Amino acid sequence: MDTENLFKILNGLSNNIISILTEKGEIKKIPAGQIILDTGQYIRLLPIVISGLIKVTGFFGEKQLLLYYIRPGETCIMSFIAALRNSPSIIRAQTEEYTEALFIPAQSLISLSREYFQITEFLFMQFYGRYMNFLDSINHILFKRMDIRLYDYLKEKARLSGNLIKMTHAQIAEDLATSREVITRALKKLSVEGKIVQHPNYIEVL
Repeated sequence: MDTENLFKILNGLSNNIISILTEKGEIKKIPAGQIILDTGQYIRLLPIVISGLIKVTGFFGEKQLLLYYIRPGETCIMSFIAALRNSPSIIRAQTEEYTEALFIPAQSLISLSREYFQITEFLFMQFYGRYMNFLDSINHILFKRMDIRLYDYLKEKARLSGNLIKMTHAQIAEDLATSREVITRALKKLSVEGKIVQHPNYIEVL
């Protein structure tokens, strides 16, 4: 993946702005499963995903909850806000699959956002997207049964990474802040309803 692909992914920004971002940053290739930011750390670099997927989770007591995914063309707005306030991260960001991202020094992106309206607008749109994610999550948690929440989760995973989902029941339970037993029962229900097929090493979404 070379820098020319950034011009396609960030097509809402002008070529001049993208060139400035690439000059300030560095493209890194990260294997799946690597934590690139953890809770309590101060933000020094901010990623703009070129390819792959980054999972962002939050911790509420001993529970870990999936907050959102950072997709190609997106950055982590919660990390940007933490950098803006010079406060430690309250989230964990971990690559869900092999990922390439442009990492920009946080202070450089903050300075550029003050200088260029296009970057400010880009960050506002990221904030709006995350806000809608949070509203959707609250709706799921408060008003939807676990089997419906689980099916929506699996459909989103399938949309992002393909309909063969290689995750354990425990890993899914962690993302949805529930127990493995609850997920096992919900998966069985979805299987009976013909919405998924459970294979020995993966879940197939129909």
